[in-house]
Amino acid sequence: MILRTLATLSMMTISAFPQTISPNGIVNGASFLPAVAPGSVISIFGSNLATGNAGASSVPLPITLGGTDVQVNGTPAPLFFVSPSQINAQLPYEIAPGPATLVVTVNGSSTAPMAFTVMDAAPGILVYGSDRAVAINQDSTLNSPDKPALPNSVVTIYVVGQGPVDTAVTTGA
Repeated sequence: MILRTLATLSMMTISAFPQTISPNGIVNGASFLPAVAPGSVISIFGSNLATGNAGASSVPLPITLGGTDVQVNGTPAPLFFVSPSQINAQLPYEIAPGPATLVVTVNGSSTAPMAFTVMDAAPGILVYGSDRAVAINQDSTLNSPDKPALPNSVVTIYVVGQGPVDTAVTTGA
């Protein structure tokens, strides 16, 4: 009888959290390093984090996509993209640096809370291919060995995780 009860409790524990966040699964959305900052794009890795793929089609970013939502210290996180194994979200500007907890909910079923640390700043450069920076030349072409920037021209590089900005930006905007 005791073994049967333990087996039932074990099954209940497993089914209580069908979604899981991977250990160290909350990372900077550009560098995939564990340092994240308020306002930055974060990626969350795990299993059963959504029932399918869905992406935001406009701003302000939604706080629910395909039945999935993310809460950081009880504050909704705007969502760029959700899939069963990855979520890309904005860490709300309202989250203070220090210890934080994140929960993913899918159609009313939530993950166990995952603890992580929010830094003041955690810069990460968006990359593609073999760790090439997403850099746009002044003529709007993607910077590459075949399309280098011209001397004295402007190159735009996309960075996340810069932390607080001089002019306040609304979370999700």
